[in-house]
Amino acid sequence: MDASDIWKLITADKRKFGLVCTLMCVALLLWGRLLMKDVPLTATADDPTAPSIAGAVPTPPADSALEGWPVVHVDLVDEVSRDLFRPDPRYFQTEPEEDALSDDSGKSGPESDDEQDIARARQAVVREAAQSLSLQSTIHGNVSQALINGQLVSPGQSISGFTVVRVDERRVTVIKDGVEIVLEM
Repeated sequence: MDASDIWKLITADKRKFGLVCTLMCVALLLWGRLLMKDVPLTATADDPTAPSIAGAVPTPPADSALEGWPVVHVDLVDEVSRDLFRPDPRYFQTEPEEDALSDDSGKSGPESDDEQDIARARQAVVREAAQSLSLQSTIHGNVSQALINGQLVSPGQSISGFTVVRVDERRVTVIKDGVEIVLEM
């Protein structure tokens, strides 16, 4: 492709070519006006070595250059109220760690049977109450949210006595009285 072919491509659409030329002329005029009106500071800056070489009067301290500017005072707290290096669990959920299986199944006594019966009864009541919850949608973003029974909730919020622990894709983990329930769509 030689120069004549490039010129033909540029001038193929006269209207666009005229618009580009006009904009270039305006840009050059504005740039020239800027140079004539406001001379760049590098062109008018004082020579920093001049006073030391010629033995002239030293320049005033830099503080005088700041006169006329408003002074802003900032009060800093003595103690930070939160740990800046620990992520906020509302925004960054962590994966639950798998607990090691304990070998407590062989140890059963009269008290543990009663406690197990109470725990089973509590689980049955909580599972029955969880039947009223209906997971309709999940939303993932900075803060994951779930639409349960028409109400938008985030981890840490409560709905019908249940506390939302975690929002995953297509499922939500809620807890009530120490019993975790997983709601799925």
